[in-house]
Amino acid sequence: MGNVLLCYDANAILGKYLDNQEDIDTFRRELMGSFEWQEYDRGTMDKNDFIPVIEKMPPHLQALAKKIVLEQCFAEKEMPPFPQSEELVKKLREKGYGLYLLSNAGQDFYHYSKCKPALQYFDFCFVSSDYKLLKPEPEIYEKFFAVTGLNRSECVFIDDVPANVQGSIDAGMDAICFTPSRQDIAELYTALRQRGVQI
Repeated sequence: MGNVLLCYDANAILGKYLDNQEDIDTFRRELMGSFEWQEYDRGTMDKNDFIPVIEKMPPHLQALAKKIVLEQCFAEKEMPPFPQSEELVKKLREKGYGLYLLSNAGQDFYHYSKCKPALQYFDFCFVSSDYKLLKPEPEIYEKFFAVTGLNRSECVFIDDVPANVQGSIDAGMDAICFTPSRQDIAELYTALRQRGVQI
């Protein structure tokens, strides 16, 4: 989802609020790079667990951290869709292909997903925090197949993180590493067609 369907560019997000790179780097390292940020996606922590982390940040960054993490739904406000990816998902749905989401995401997914049109085309959304697992842990792929009943040899997994792609390959799924912010969407169309997808 992130950086395939929805744009997650931390520098661009924080650049709207902060005017120097040192503050941006500090914010990313101390909050977005924190153990709590990861475990929120795993579903073992909630937003209240960010409070001690925020309180340890430099004082001039704390108000912003509270705003974007505690007071608003981060992905709803800060992660716009990639129009070209949304169009691809729509075309695949119209062609009759099954579409399944496998994403590292916290429970606020169920709030912001309602306003992300591309997500409405999916047959099923497997959200990491529901299962206390994270990509690229092998167990998350096995749980995904167990829950969905999909035949892994018939699936093509798309992710922007090489480790996640390798995890899916190790689990027996074909995979493509792609992100629209760095690559032309035509590359993804080509990669899918090479795998027999009629699009």
